[in-house]
Amino acid sequence: MSRWGLLSLLAGLQAADALGGEVSLKWPNDLLVGDEKVGGVLVEGSGGVAVAGCGINLWWPESPRGMTGLNEHPPSSSRREEFAHAWAGGFLEAALDPGGGAFSLDDYRRRCVTLGQWVTWGPEGVGRAVGINSEGELVVENADGRRSLRSEEVAHIRAALGEV
Repeated sequence: MSRWGLLSLLAGLQAADALGGEVSLKWPNDLLVGDEKVGGVLVEGSGGVAVAGCGINLWWPESPRGMTGLNEHPPSSSRREEFAHAWAGGFLEAALDPGGGAFSLDDYRRRCVTLGQWVTWGPEGVGRAVGINSEGELVVENADGRRSLRSEEVAHIRAALGEV
């Protein structure tokens, strides 16, 4: 339970790996192709039990702005099953690894497009995303210094319109 803050990052990284190299990550739980959201993960924990889910737009012919599907045509049931098995199997293997070596936070950081971006959070927070700490929190920096944000503290995180 001490590493539960990393579970959504692990779930996202496993989904991105299962989907292929074009998928990037937006902290803490979105999957992107370019600037468009193609899916997301959700992890909830309570009483020593964690539940993880993953939703992917494998096909979305007329998606709204900011969203997309991965394929031009509906995927076969075997493709859906292939992805589900790859994601769930990789996630469980890494999550249940007692040494924690099956998950690399550095791998997540390399695929995370949030890092280096100016972001907003809460009602008034603005700063540059400069890192992800060992607990999975987003480290932001602004004129007041550095602070770490847990995913449950953030209502929305999006690129800020300009530098502060």
